[in-house]
Amino acid sequence: MRGVEVIGLTRSPEKARDAENRGVVDWGTVHPREALRSADTVVIATPVSAVPHWIAEAERWVPEGTLVTDMGSAKQAIVVWADRQ
Repeated sequence: MRGVEVIGLTRSPEKARDAENRGVVDWGTVHPREALRSADTVVIATPVSAVPHWIAEAERWVPEGTLVTDMGSAKQAIVVWADRQ
């Protein structure tokens, strides 16, 4: 999509490179700050139990006004956690 840059954040440098090579992302990294510091939108696609960690991580690095959402199937636990923050 023109004008959109997709950045992949993963724990594995090999998976980041693989995603780049397959054209799934424009570039990948294992460093949250690098991936999040200029994001307009963040989509968290992890197991539901890891979503709170990544919301907190995103909060550390994203610019104010960035949309942060998740792909988790179970929202109640995530919403309860987020309300407590």
